[in-house]
Amino acid sequence: MVFELARIDLRLSTGDGAEQVSRRLVGAGEQDVIARKYLPGDSMRRVHWPATAKHGELMVRQDDQRNDQDAVILLDAHSFDRAGDDRPDEAFEWAVSAVASIALHLMNEGYGVRLVGHTSGATGASASHDEVFTLPHGRSRVVLDLAHASVDALHDSSDFRAAVEEAALTSPDAPPVFALVSARGGAAERIRDLAAMSSHPVVFVVDAGPVPLGRQAAVPSAATAELRAAGWTVVDCHPGDSLPALWKALGEARGLA
Repeated sequence: MVFELARIDLRLSTGDGAEQVSRRLVGAGEQDVIARKYLPGDSMRRVHWPATAKHGELMVRQDDQRNDQDAVILLDAHSFDRAGDDRPDEAFEWAVSAVASIALHLMNEGYGVRLVGHTSGATGASASHDEVFTLPHGRSRVVLDLAHASVDALHDSSDFRAAVEEAALTSPDAPPVFALVSARGGAAERIRDLAAMSSHPVVFVVDAGPVPLGRQAAVPSAATAELRAAGWTVVDCHPGDSLPALWKALGEARGLA
């Protein structure tokens, strides 16, 4: 399932990392908006009605921002592997859905998207971390690619680093990195150092354990402190949580409510 996500703020470093500039993904002023033709997969929320009326065809809002920025979405699929248990993993399915939702959201915002860690090359899927998904065709290709996601995926941390390095080489800014990992799969060690390579490192740590009675969110995992200390923005979550609500809270935590 793919969810529609709210627009939030991504703070991106300049090329030399000397300062922070804001690429705002909440509603921009009309002076910051340009319009382009509607493409399949665009959210109807982005329809720019004055431009639609002027041109006589459906037009959508496009922020006045560079469209050559890549983002990396990392699914440490292997961290969700439960040895000796072949039952469907609710936490892994939630994570795959989150990856798809974030990928489509970022493409709608003008980013190129690189996926890594979700599948092995043996499946026949386009699993190379140097592939960049963009609209209009990227929408269906991402969904197809994630259909091959498996807990048997490659999990060498060098592949994760290579994806971020390649995104940095082809983008004017250090890339934002979004990671989905299991709280119990040892992923912290594999992704810890990537935060220093990203302008906006966010990790969703998914705990498949039961949520204690009376709590509305997952209990922070042991990996949380390690990743937060390394510079990640950590979102502790549970497969029963609402991704759109978590995403909105991420923006609110940055003063964008």
